[in-house]
Amino acid sequence: MNKSYPSLFNFILLFLFSLTIQAKNNVIHNKEVFHVKTSLIFIEEPKDSVLEKKYEELKTLFETNNYAKSLQGSFRLNEQVSSSENSILKFKINSLIAKIYRKTRDHKKAIASYKKSLNLLNSFVLEDNGIVFSEQKYLAKTLLDIGTQFQLLEKFDSAVFYYKKLDDIINNENEVLAYKALSYANLSGIYQYDSTYTNHFEKAINYANKAISIHKKRGNRISQASAINNLANAYLLNKDFEQSKKEDYNLIMRKVPFFDYPRAYMDERD
Repeated sequence: MNKSYPSLFNFILLFLFSLTIQAKNNVIHNKEVFHVKTSLIFIEEPKDSVLEKKYEELKTLFETNNYAKSLQGSFRLNEQVSSSENSILKFKINSLIAKIYRKTRDHKKAIASYKKSLNLLNSFVLEDNGIVFSEQKYLAKTLLDIGTQFQLLEKFDSAVFYYKKLDDIINNENEVLAYKALSYANLSGIYQYDSTYTNHFEKAINYANKAISIHKKRGNRISQASAINNLANAYLLNKDFEQSKKEDYNLIMRKVPFFDYPRAYMDERD
């Protein structure tokens, strides 16, 4: 009986040793699996980066006036991202297509593409029942662009509708204010010449003053002078000659040129 103890003891030791080796192998195996998962995530990540790079190339084509190639490439890229969840990239592509149509004076197609961009903006993650703070500049810009295209088509009711939507944006960052000022200038221009609107001269004067106020706040003297000229023109059309001369005098003192009205003001930085 005593002779069997060493054999039993050796067996137990051997069994425990084998468990230790197995546990060690399992740890190594788990690390390898984790490494593979990390690698897979890393491999998937550049996919959007490649598409973003392609978008930047198409944007460069647009900026160098190569509209045909930029448009064709944008259509192809739009198809590639159709199944993607990257809403911001889809928004950028549709906005680029709209800008190309705008530059080539196809205002109806520009409006259709801008509206697609607007729908994509509405699909973004919402916080506090509104568009994420950092995305509101895109909303303001898109609304301004749609309004501008309608104004160029002389569909003033639609233009007014989209311009006034900028008032609903409570964000007061510099870019948003700039877009608001442009929308106010355009509203002033519409109300000056379209007598179908009730109290149209009063509205023209009101929106011109709102544009002046924003430009003054932002320190943009050239744009402020444009808005003052708009205001003077509104007074002139309303036969308020004294007030019109006063605003014209302000322009002369600022030594800035007069501008022709009415016209739709656009943001030409893109």
